[in-house]
Amino acid sequence: MKPTVLTWVLTAAVIVVAGVGAVDSARGDEDDLLALFVALALIGVVQAVRLVVGRPTVTLRADLVRWLAERSQLSGEPLARVADRAVATYRASLTDAEVGFDADADVDGRSG
Repeated sequence: MKPTVLTWVLTAAVIVVAGVGAVDSARGDEDDLLALFVALALIGVVQAVRLVVGRPTVTLRADLVRWLAERSQLSGEPLARVADRAVATYRASLTDAEVGFDADADVDGRSG
């Protein structure tokens, strides 16, 4: 799923407010506030970059998220890997066996 408009608006608002705060604190010789606002602006920029190049998000029902979390705790695997394997297994059950398809491959395609 793509990030929502609200996510983009909030991210932009954080960057703008932090930028204004940084300029204002720089003009007023407030070095501690300047550092705080610059750090906040950087966090906003990092978030914006993640929205553009990050892994796509998928919204799941609450019961499925609980199941994934429980499964992750039981197996000791990261939640993302459990979710990837669950979706890959379901996909394999819907289609014929694909050449080179590994239901146990992680996000990067490595077996594991």
